Amino acid sequence: NSKNMKPPKAPALFTHIQSAPHKRKHKKGQKTPQQMPAEATGDTSWQELTSEVLWQQIAEEAQSYYRLTLNCKSSAEACKTFNLQPVSLLRGICLQMGIQVQARNYNFNSPYEPTFTTSDILNLHPIMKFPWVEPRGVEEKFKLLAAVPDTGIKKAILMEILHLYHGTVGGVGVNLAKVYSILSAVCAEEGSLVEAVLHLEEATHILEYTCGIDHPLTVSSYLDLADLLVAAGQITLALQLTLYARSLLLLMFGPDHPDQISIDILIGECLLNKREPELALQFFQHCSDIFQRYEGMNRENDLHQARIQHKVAQCYLFMGDYRTSLKYERMVYNTYRTELGQSHFMTQQVASLLSAITERAVQTQKILHQSLASMSLPPAEERERQELLKQFSQLSTQQQEKKRPRAVIAEEEVSASKPSSGKSKKKNRKAKGKSSS
Repeated sequence: NSKNMKPPKAPALFTHIQSAPHKRKHKKGQKTPQQMPAEATGDTSWQELTSEVLWQQIAEEAQSYYRLTLNCKSSAEACKTFNLQPVSLLRGICLQMGIQVQARNYNFNSPYEPTFTTSDILNLHPIMKFPWVEPRGVEEKFKLLAAVPDTGIKKAILMEILHLYHGTVGGVGVNLAKVYSILSAVCAEEGSLVEAVLHLEEATHILEYTCGIDHPLTVSSYLDLADLLVAAGQITLALQLTLYARSLLLLMFGPDHPDQISIDILIGECLLNKREPELALQFFQHCSDIFQRYEGMNRENDLHQARIQHKVAQCYLFMGDYRTSLKYERMVYNTYRTELGQSHFMTQQVASLLSAITERAVQTQKILHQSLASMSLPPAEERERQELLKQFSQLSTQQQEKKRPRAVIAEEEVSASKPSSGKSKKKNRKAKGKSSS
């Protein structure tokens, strides 16, 4: 019976392997046709690729995919036309293609020397996309967080969310950094600034690791941390961090980015706290230039411009230029009065500041007048002193005339224009007789 039994049929996979032709084994020194270089197969089109041909292909793809017509002959002309930075283009290509380039100053304007060499490319790494998986129960926790007003309960809920993230995803992720930043804001609202700074530092470290130091989220985290450091009293550290964020923003987008306004305002405030009004004035003026260039004329933008003018007035006040400070504060007062109303607390605050600056200017003027009157100088300098005294007296009379009501001034002008009466003529004659005797 065993002789009459047939062997079982092999599965389809094994039959395919058995029927497949036997491949020839190659020695170590030989290469298979699949591993042969392009030169052996005759495909040498990449050697004929020039910068002009590459730019023509880029223009065609931009027209077909984005319907963007590039009327430029090269990338250098495109940078001039669209006001782009070559460093920003290089950064974008490296981030999208996974190219690590040597950190040095590249010369993009030299027609005789090549911008890059083979030694500038340090590494090539693959670009991978990781799907972010939310842990179970996180959405419910966030909904509960939005409904709870107590800061203590909010902190407890956020700590539970952090525990869920660390248990499932790990200690890295953009959403984890957002949770740490929310926890920092809750701690700052509660009044514990030290704990808020620690949590925001943790969020900044996570963003540096996941997104890189030149990512917009990382730069915004630097600015939030600088705001907290200013509130905590660490002005020097906040100034260093803000300057670092400003240098990154200049590297990525250039000097005319609209977000430069908030960074320059923060730097100017730090410099004002360090008693350096001249440097702070430069940053505030740069803010004003960018604002006038980009922003339109509506209510919100007028209020932002008034805030910048208020900072400029503070700089001039620290420098002792009361007249210019009053000029800018009057502009702020007019904006607040038209946009917010006379009864708004900001309008009233600026009005009280105007009166305080005026009183301080009058006091300094009196002190200077007294000091000049008590000085004993040589004849040449005495003349200059007399001229200064005349100028101060003229200014004081002008200020008094401005304070006097118009009705009193009109009555004095009318009485001066009337002809003198007979009694006044007799008095003048008697005075002349006494003087002659």
